[in-house]
Amino acid sequence: ATRQPPARPESKNQQMWVVYLGVPVAGAVALALWFGVFKKVEITPKRFEGGQFFYLDFQGHISTVGSKFQSVCAIRQALFGNNPKAALPTGVYYDNPNALKDPNLSRACVGLLVSESAITGDVEKKFGEQGFKKLVLPPIASLYWSFPARMGISCMIGALKFYPVVSKYVDERPDLQPVEPAEGGSVEVVEGGLIHYYYVTQLSKEYLVSPFPAPELKNKSQNKKLQ
Repeated sequence: ATRQPPARPESKNQQMWVVYLGVPVAGAVALALWFGVFKKVEITPKRFEGGQFFYLDFQGHISTVGSKFQSVCAIRQALFGNNPKAALPTGVYYDNPNALKDPNLSRACVGLLVSESAITGDVEKKFGEQGFKKLVLPPIASLYWSFPARMGISCMIGALKFYPVVSKYVDERPDLQPVEPAEGGSVEVVEGGLIHYYYVTQLSKEYLVSPFPAPELKNKSQNKKLQ
C-alpha cells in the first residue's frame, strides 16, 4: 500500500485557522437564526381584533420608546404577575421617522391590551394612578406578519424587516387603500413569544388618539405610511 506523506506544518496551521474562524462564524449564524434575522416577511390580510387598551402617550425618537415600555412592563408585573397572558404589551405607531423633518417628533401610544375578564374597578384605578389612559380599540382590517420576540432588540429587527416590505406590498396593489398613519397607523402586539405586526388598511379615526399634532414631513407630498 502506498503510504501518504505526513502533513506539512503549514497544512496543519491552515486547518487550525479554519477551525478558529469557523466556530465564531457558525455561532453568529446560529444566533442570527435564533433571532429570526433570516425569517422571510410574508404578508397576509388579517383583522386586528382590538380590545381594551390602557396606554401612555409618547413623542420622541422611536429608539427611545423603550423607556415608556419599562413603565408598561412594571405595571403589568404589579397587576397581572400571576396572569401575564391577560395583559399584552402593545404599541400603536403613527409616523415613519425616516419621512419626518424632525424624527424626534415620532408619535405612538404604548401600553397593554387587557382582556375584559381581567379588568376590575381596582385595576382601572391603579392604571389611572400611573397616568394611563383607556381606549377601546375596535376591530380593523390590516396586513399581518409575526416575528420572534427574543429580546428588546427583536422589536427593532422585526420593524426593519416588516415595514419596508409591507410598504412595497401596498404600493403594488391598487385595490388596497392603506390609510395615512394619522388615520390609523400600525399596531404591534407581543404575545406567545412573537411580535405581531398589524399594518392598518382601513380608515378608523378611533385609533387616532395621540394628543400631539402630526409632525412636518421632509417632503410634504410624501405618503406618511411606515416604511
